Order: sequence, then C-alpha cells, then structure tokens
Amino acid sequence: MEIQELIKKFKQTITEWNKKEVKGEGFNLINFINRIWGIGETKHSQILGFFLNPRENHGQGGLFLKLFLEKLGFETSNFNPKDWTVEVEQRSNGRDQIDILIQSRRLEVSIVIENKSNGAEDQPHQLYRYWESAIYYFHNKDEQKVLNPKNSRIVYLPQWGLPSEQTRTRIEGYKEPYPEKLTFEEQGGIISCWTYYTHIVEWLNKCIEAMGGENHIVKQLVKNYIEYWSTSNSKNKYYMTELNKLLEQKEDWQTINELANTVNNLKVQWANDFNNLLASIECHPDFVYNKGCDEANYFNDFHWTYEGNWGDLAFIYEPHKGLSIWKAGAGKAREWYKERLEKLFPDFVISQDNNTNYLMHLKDQDEILLCKSEDNDEVFLWEYRKKGNNVHNFLAEKLKNYTNNQEVQTLFKEINDWKFEQQLQNILVGENFKTEKYTQWIDFRWGLKGSDLDKDLTFLYYPYNEKGFCLWKREFGSKKEQYKSIFLEFFSEDFEWLDDNTDYIMRLKGNILSAPGNTFIEAGFSKYEVVEKLTEILQKYTNKPEIVEFFKKINTDTKE
Repeated sequence: MEIQELIKKFKQTITEWNKKEVKGEGFNLINFINRIWGIGETKHSQILGFFLNPRENHGQGGLFLKLFLEKLGFETSNFNPKDWTVEVEQRSNGRDQIDILIQSRRLEVSIVIENKSNGAEDQPHQLYRYWESAIYYFHNKDEQKVLNPKNSRIVYLPQWGLPSEQTRTRIEGYKEPYPEKLTFEEQGGIISCWTYYTHIVEWLNKCIEAMGGENHIVKQLVKNYIEYWSTSNSKNKYYMTELNKLLEQKEDWQTINELANTVNNLKVQWANDFNNLLASIECHPDFVYNKGCDEANYFNDFHWTYEGNWGDLAFIYEPHKGLSIWKAGAGKAREWYKERLEKLFPDFVISQDNNTNYLMHLKDQDEILLCKSEDNDEVFLWEYRKKGNNVHNFLAEKLKNYTNNQEVQTLFKEINDWKFEQQLQNILVGENFKTEKYTQWIDFRWGLKGSDLDKDLTFLYYPYNEKGFCLWKREFGSKKEQYKSIFLEFFSEDFEWLDDNTDYIMRLKGNILSAPGNTFIEAGFSKYEVVEKLTEILQKYTNKPEIVEFFKKINTDTKE
C-alpha cells in the first residue's frame, strides 16, 4: 500500500471516531473541560493531588489516600490522615519539580508520583534524580530505608508503557554510595509501574465503592474522571483495530515502521534546529542560555539565566506560554518587587499563575505562541517549522534590550541573592536581644543576650505543624497560667493565648505564618511576607524597655 493511500485511509478512521463523538457516544465532562480550557500534564497532577490530599475540600478525608496506599501495598490498618502531606508540583531541592509528593515523617515513608499522562518523554536520569532529592535525603541517607519499598516508592504513571533504562540509572560522577540502577517493584525494588487505564481507574472505582450510596458531587467527579480515561482507551483501541485491518501485507508493516522511524528522527531534527536557533540569540554575557530538558515537546523551556545557575532568575520562553520572567520558588516575590518590576518591564504583566516560579508574563505575544498547554509535541514542532524564525527575531529584540539594561541586571542580582534564612537571621532587633538558628530545619529564636535560647523565654519562629511565630520557653507549660495576665497585658495586641500544657505560650494571631505538616509550604503566605511581618513584630517589642525587663523576670523567676 502506498504511503499516501495509508494516510488517507487512516484519516478516514479518525473521521469515523469523530462522528461517534459528535453523536455523544464519547461525551464526558472532563473531556469537555479539556476541549475548552485544556487539561495538560500539570492539570492531571492537580486532579490526582486533589483526590489524594486529606486536607482538600472533597469531604472524604483520607479515604482516597488510604485506598491508594493499599493499592501500592502499604499497611493501612492504623491509617491516620494527619500523618501525611500531599504536595503537587513540589520542588524537592530547588531543581527537581516532583509532580506529586506524598510523605509521612512519622511513618518514614516518601512516595514520588511521576505523571506522564500526556506521553512526555523521560528526562535524563529523571527518576534517579527524584529518588535522590525526594527519597534519599528525606531518609537522611539511611541505606535501610532508601531502597526499601515499605519506606520508599516511585510511581511511574503514563497512559501506558515503562520507564526507559536511562531515567532510572545513576548519573556518572555521583560521589555518594548510590546504587547503579533503581529496580522495579517486581524485582523487590521501589519503582511501581502504573497506568491511567488500569491502576488509576481500578483505584478510583474502589474509592467510589467506599463512598457508599450517597450521590455526592465529588463521586460524580470521580466517575467522570474514570470515564475520561476509559473513553481515551476506547479511542486508542478503535484506532489500533482499524489500523490492523489496513495492514494486510508485510510490506505495509515495514513501510509504516520506516515511516514512524523517519517521523521520530524528523522530530528530533526540528527540535534541535529550534534549540540552535534560540541559542544564537545575542544577550549580555551575564545571561547564560540553556534548554530546560531534552523532550521534543511543548514542555521544553528555554532559559536565559542571569549568572547561569539553574533556578536563578531568568527570562524563559515556553512554546505554550510565551516569554516570562522566572525563578525557582520565587513567584511570591511578585508583590514584594511589584513596583520595581512594573517600572522596568512595562510590556510585561505581573503573573497570576498558580505556579510559584513565575513573576511576570509578556503582555502581547500571540505571534510567539506555538501551541496550547494540552497539545502534544507534533503541534509545537509543526508550528516551529513554520514560525521558528519569527519567534527568534521577536525574542532577540526583547532579550537584547533587557539583558543589557544595568537596572535589570541589578534587580536580578538582588532577587537571586535574597535568601530566606539569611534574611531572618539579619532582622534588626533591640540592642538587648540576639538571634540564633537551631537545627537543620527553619527554627529561629530571638531572646535576651546572655540567655540560653534553648531554655529561656524567646520569640520563636517554627513554621511546621501549625506552630508559626510564638512566645516559647522550655518546661514552662505547667507554669503558664500563673503568668497569663502579664503575658496578655504585654502581647495581646498581636498574639493569642494558647490554652494547653505545652511550652508554646502565645502565638501570632490567626497563625498566619505556619504550614500544616512537616514540610515548610508557603500556604497562603510567602517567605517575603514572613520576613516583613517578623521584622515589624520583633522591632516593635524588642525595643521596649518594659519587654526587656519582663524577659529578665520570667527567666529569673522560673530558675528560682
């Protein structure tokens, strides 16, 4: 069969399926939303993360998570949802962005979910890097736990297929005593290979059963999500069945394989051509060009990074999003630097993106958008072939102007050099007070000079487990009540009393600067806001002579 004839007949197959969808045979709410707004890989991660997170407002508590853990083979007889944190699109080390990260400090379990719902290719050593950052260091390099499936797991989740060998292989040059290769669950290893069509659908069906007979709105959402993947599977099976009918001769099979190989090679060539075209853009030498990953699809991001360190402030171009200003984990600096950013970049707008890495997006950039977020690589690469030179010329003009601007360089350097813990340590307090940092976690204390901040009265910032910013003193829980009226007199304007027997005496009203679990998550606040608020409070109180005398009294009285 001639290539053109084969293509013509397969187009007919696609048309026949589209007719089925027009009749409503393949209708699904999730699919409808996908057509209107697009459901890319990130959205699928957010949907799964919503179900899995016991703290979400689906009203099912830990049900979804418990059944997910059971399907993975974890013991759940004493399951407590409070033991677990679930994070979506989480950067585990400032570099690797984990699609979904499920962890329990108390139970010493870390589970990484690598979502490949849109068929993205495996990045170089991707699973191995995620294992290092989200599992190896989570377990403090404990060799008994980092490769034990009871403590550690990587769930590889494509539509179908297995991870490539290179993605689970050790990076050459690692100094740590790492294993050469991560192995599969069936071999006693920690990589569990799931698919949406089977494992996710089976898990969600179990969830529906466990939700009982009530016609809950979330139950309908789960059913629609199951149907979405079932319909997608039906479509694939339909295409394969029809193609199987067309392949009558061995020569046809060989021809289509040769065509597929040629198309794949052409994709690689087009992707490399586009990369080389963007690499040729001339910027100020302090801005270093690099390509985000080796996937030949719209997830490619092309960086011009100030001073060249990955994760630092950069101009970033993404074919589905356009030109942005980006820094790993610094999206919440938007408000902190808003006035200066808007002044320097009048043709950009402050990002409203939920992704906390983006600061600004270019306003008018329709001519450089090559695809939508839900499109596969074929769309991006075809559009590049048509519009690549236009994209190059557009970006070259913008980047030349901005990267050679001294004010831009100064601001980029300032934002890059901003370090949260250093900012906390540098908060100016009254002359009678000092600052100390405790442990490897974020644990800062401000107390009187000459006092022992591990025992005496301190202002304490410990953002984990909903502690936040407090007044604290060791072994003070049983004595709190007799000093309550004095504490309230001095601090009730900003702090609230804690009616318990712990050593936490008062806490900042509303507990606005704390995270719910064992990981510091900027939940409703940013690190910039933390520094600003703590500076305001500490300067207010530590410069008052009566507060100095009160701290001395509490430290002295309790010792006696």
